[in-house]
Amino acid sequence: MCEACHRVDPMVSDDIEQITRDYILKKLAQELKGHPLADFISHLLQTMGYRTRVSPEGPDGGIDILAHKDELGFEPPIIKV
Repeated sequence: MCEACHRVDPMVSDDIEQITRDYILKKLAQELKGHPLADFISHLLQTMGYRTRVSPEGPDGGIDILAHKDELGFEPPIIKV
């Protein structure tokens, strides 16, 4: 096959990315509600290099996750979710 046969049209590539992004967000919204969402976000932040603390499960409606880069959590950025 020629090289041109393996190229993907940029418009098609953008559509595929958007459809995939929409699908992932829809699945996350359906399956991760409440505390499981907090656990997921905490893990995501950890993979980004943050140290996280997740509050115990409860209907308080407050901050569920504290994330920071330094060991003690004093230096910015400090993320509150």
